[in-house]
Amino acid sequence: QPFIIFSAMTDQTRINSFLRDLAVSSQWELKHSSLCAIAQFADVHGRHKAAGLIPAILNILRHDFTEIENKREHDVYLSVFVKRAALDALKMIGERGNIRLTQIGQELIFDPSWMIRCSAIDLLAAVDDNVERLINQLLFAYQDEDPEVRKCCVRNLQVAFSSLNKHHTPLHAGVLNVLFTALTDPEYYVRSEAKNSMKRIVDSSKLANEEI
Repeated sequence: QPFIIFSAMTDQTRINSFLRDLAVSSQWELKHSSLCAIAQFADVHGRHKAAGLIPAILNILRHDFTEIENKREHDVYLSVFVKRAALDALKMIGERGNIRLTQIGQELIFDPSWMIRCSAIDLLAAVDDNVERLINQLLFAYQDEDPEVRKCCVRNLQVAFSSLNKHHTPLHAGVLNVLFTALTDPEYYVRSEAKNSMKRIVDSSKLANEEI
């Protein structure tokens, strides 16, 4: 079990060495389970305990990008799950304001896979420290044709909205317009997410004394 291994290993040099070797292998299941274990480790022990693993995780992502042309179709399919697990681990470990992780999120919101686009959006929401830029990116990403991506945008827009102050009136309007649009989305679960997001906004203490 990778989680048990990472929990027992206090020497992150050894863990990084293990992940470096893993990056160039075709053991997709082991890559995926190891990255999931890192995310779980950070959730249990705190992101600061796993922060030293970020370069190794980025190395796994870089390897997937550079070697994609040489992969068989089945390996490409499996690598999507590895990349998603890597992004989820970075989301759990990365600090807000990390420029490199923000750049990766910005790049991958255009990935061909809807799963990667969703994970990229979640990563951006976790690490981008510029709330105006983040919301503008989410407003753009909401135009995605995949309903799972739109649902992800709606959820993160509501969270980002709570960070805005009363001086961000144009952004308030932009977020609310998208959420109102999402209430009539063709997909039920997007409409449901929009309804829940609107309720959370209206019920929030931040807006209790403000006019929407």
